[in-house]
Amino acid sequence: MGQKHAKDSELVQSRIETLVNKSKEAQDLNEDLADIEKKRERASNKNDAFRDLKNKISETREQHQKLDTWSDYASRMDLEIPKDNISNLESDVERELRSLTSKGWDDFDDATAVRDVITKFENHRERFRELTSTVRETVQDDVTEELDSVDRTLTLLQIPDIGDNEAYETCRNYQYFLNKLADGKPRDDITPEKWESHHDKFHELSIDLGDDLTGDAKDVIWSLLEDETVTLAEIDEAVLDDLKTFKEFSRRLSIQFTTNP
Repeated sequence: MGQKHAKDSELVQSRIETLVNKSKEAQDLNEDLADIEKKRERASNKNDAFRDLKNKISETREQHQKLDTWSDYASRMDLEIPKDNISNLESDVERELRSLTSKGWDDFDDATAVRDVITKFENHRERFRELTSTVRETVQDDVTEELDSVDRTLTLLQIPDIGDNEAYETCRNYQYFLNKLADGKPRDDITPEKWESHHDKFHELSIDLGDDLTGDAKDVIWSLLEDETVTLAEIDEAVLDDLKTFKEFSRRLSIQFTTNP
């Protein structure tokens, strides 16, 4: 009887141990599953961060391209721009890109590490944007002066027997390009190379004022076209009478009175 009771106790104890072991195994399995789920979530977050990083790099390159385009215009216009600042920023970005290409997915601990790099490129993109604005405004200031020059030349071409259709088309084409740059929205058909071509054609125009005007009258007209200051008191009355025959031209003139200090 005692032996049977002992065996029953051993059997019960064995079953208890089996249940405990299975419970522990189940707990370990649940913990493993939880760890796997966490790893999957971290991996997913990391992949999302890498995707965002790729987009941010693309945005940074796009902004750099805009800066490069406006810098090209500025160079062709012989304008001063912050070249050193641009060069230093480009070097920083290239260095960051080289560092990225030398690393793999596993070299980043988690999504936070990737997003730290995203922040760097966002700062680079913003700096490119600021420099783009600076260069664009410099170009647009020059464009405004060029538009005034084109407008004065078109005014001259309104005078009968002055210039020809080719000169008029040259002015209008150049004016079209300048207006697009003034709007800050150069399109695919507005490129620095094409702008330079139209610029050169415009400034190579040779407009004959004819034989009806005196040399002094022609000098006054060219001074006005070149936006130089012309003092009426220094113009002979005969020259003024000569200029009055240019009604189409004189209607476009404005007189600004200034007082010498």
